[in-house]
Parts: sequence; C-alpha cells; structure tokens
Amino acid sequence: AVVAFDPGWNETGRWSFPGEEDSAHLNCLCMYKGRLLVAMFGDFDMHRGYKGTTPGRGRICDARTGEVLIEGLSQPHTMRALEGDLVVCNSEAGELLVYHDWTCVRRIAVGGYARGLAITPSYFYVGVSISRNVVSTTLDSTAHVAVIRRSDGAIERTVGIPTREIYDIQLVGEDVERILLSLCNEAVESQKQTLSELDRAQSLVEKNTMELDERAGWARGLDRMLSEEQAHSGRLVEA
Repeated sequence: AVVAFDPGWNETGRWSFPGEEDSAHLNCLCMYKGRLLVAMFGDFDMHRGYKGTTPGRGRICDARTGEVLIEGLSQPHTMRALEGDLVVCNSEAGELLVYHDWTCVRRIAVGGYARGLAITPSYFYVGVSISRNVVSTTLDSTAHVAVIRRSDGAIERTVGIPTREIYDIQLVGEDVERILLSLCNEAVESQKQTLSELDRAQSLVEKNTMELDERAGWARGLDRMLSEEQAHSGRLVEA
C-alpha cells in the first residue's frame, strides 16, 4: 500500500494494491503532472512471487487510481520529474529511461543495477549496485555512481562507493554541513544505544555465569555425597 501522512504523522490516505504482502513490491514514489506515481515489480499475487520472474513485468502506476501508465519494465525504482519528462531507473535492465507523455524517448545503458538518481543541468548521477544474486569476494565488487552527460548520454566517469548497494542519491548543496552533522549525531546516539545494550547483555551473561557456577558447585557437592553414600553402602554389604 501507499500511505499518506500529515505533518503530525497522522494517516490521511491509503491506497492498496491486490495481492499478498510484498507481492507487487511497491518501492519509489514521484509526483509527476499532478499524479502520484509508484513503481512496482509487477502484478504478482503471492508473497515475493516476483522472485526470478521480473523481466518485462515492471510497472509505473497512479498510486491513487491504480491506473497503469508505463509497463514492460524490469524492477523499476527511482523516478524523477524533469522539465516535463519523467526519468526512470529501469534497474534490472541496467538502464536509465526518459519518458515524454508516457512514451519512452531515450534509453541510456548504465552497466549495472540502476537505482538512485540525482540530476543537475549537465549530468545524471545514477547509482549502480552489485546484484544480490552475484556472490563475490573480490575487493572491487562494490557499487558506484555513474556520472552521465545529459547532452549525449555518455558515462564521463564513475565514483566508487564502499558498499554493494545504493538505494538513492540526493543533492544536498549548501546544507551539506548541517546534514553531515545531523548524520554524525545520529550515528553517535546509535553507538551509545548499542554500547548500552552490550553492557546490559554483558551484565546478564555475568549473572548467568555466576548462577551456573553456583549450580555446578552444588552439583559437584551432590556428586561427592552420592559417591560417599555408594561407598558406605558397599562397606555395609561387605560386612
């Protein structure tokens, strides 16, 4: 489902699609020509029924009405409105698509799983991830950002990112310092919480260890008592 919230995080709208949970795999949203668009892997009915069957099944729909506006895609993700056009990451096919009036007018190969998109007057910045279906231990098996010239669609350069996947790319401009500070503060708080949880876990382990030691001591004492009783019983039998 696509859910709308007001600034106070109160739900104000909900638009559901047929099928079980995570059957259509709704992901990215975009406002375009007054319509709220949602990208999905396809009209599947079963939970994760899209696994291995997504080529050509992907769609972009009007989230409010369910109308199919674009189809024939393969695991579509990020969408951006651009000067009257709609730019879409056709992820599984490894390409960037440009639509005008719901018709594809441009197709740019990016060389990998395309997801995450930022646009400037001169460039497309496209996130290119490593497929989850590929197992690799080589050091160069990392994601990158493809810097593509809008003028001719050529990849001018790539920027390596030390992770396997990229979900989105955003331009931050002059707010970069504030954003980085916020991320650092969030990371510090997260680290504090993790350390606190580790301390509680360690205390619990120490407590359990003490209880186990006490029970082990009691068991050893009982074992000695049983051994002494058996020895005493043996002497009585002999007598």
